[in-house]
Order: sequence, then structure tokens, then C-alpha cells
Amino acid sequence: MEWILIVFWYFYGVLSIWGKWTVFRRMGIPGLWSLVPVYSDYLIYQKVWNRGWYGVLASVMYYYGLLMLGKTFLSWFDWITGMAGLLLFGFVMNAFTMRRLSQLFRAPAPLQLGMTVLWPVFLIPLAWDKTLHYHPELVVEPEEYFHWQDRR
Repeated sequence: MEWILIVFWYFYGVLSIWGKWTVFRRMGIPGLWSLVPVYSDYLIYQKVWNRGWYGVLASVMYYYGLLMLGKTFLSWFDWITGMAGLLLFGFVMNAFTMRRLSQLFRAPAPLQLGMTVLWPVFLIPLAWDKTLHYHPELVVEPEEYFHWQDRR
């Protein structure tokens, strides 16, 4: 039974790497950079938001959250900061970014929803669909995308 999980995760990892590599190449980034953990997030956030340091912040906080929650004895501070790192930066920022990435490829609505909820799986159909192309002219600053200045 354990070998089935090992084969599944190996297959899933290979497909995820292939999907990210293909999407990187279609955005004009060498595919090899998709293998570098924090720098690949920097490049994605740079191409999506024009703010690459958001990706570095998201990666660092995500790994910090995993580290804090992986400790044997959790204090309340470790638990709160670990959950905040995982939820706010690991999931929420990444969900917005992956949805925006699918919008920059002008993906259909079901694929955009899938990229928001479970992006490693839905990155593969985004990479397979040759009719979708990256549109850098649609890249906007986060303030323009979320319309923060219009909300009063």
C-alpha cells in the first residue's frame, strides 16, 4: 500500500514540475528556473504583479509556517505564527496569484477556479492547452487589480 502512495507522489511531482516548466517557458522565462524554490516564486510574482519580492515574502512565510507547525512542542506563539504564515501567505496570496496567472493566460472560468483552489493540479491543463497564451499587457499593479483606492 505504501508503494502506491510513493508512485502517486512521484508521478504528481513529475507532472507538477513539467507543468511549471512549460508555463515558465510560455511566459518567456527559461524553464530551468522553475526548479529553484524561492526564485521561481519570485519570477511568477514578478510576471503577475510586477512585484517579485511578494513571491519571496510568500515563500519565506510559507516555509516558516511549515517549520513552526512541524515542531514537536508547540507554544501558542508558534502555533499562531505558523498558521498565519501558512494561511495568509502560503494559501491566500498564492490563490490570488495563481488566479491572476490564469487570467493573464485568458483561461476559461473553470480553469481559473481550479487554479485558485488547487493550482498544482490545474497548472497541468494550463500548460497542456496550446490555445492559451501569456498576455503581458494585462499585467497590472496589485493596487489597480484590487481597486483599493476606490473602496471608501
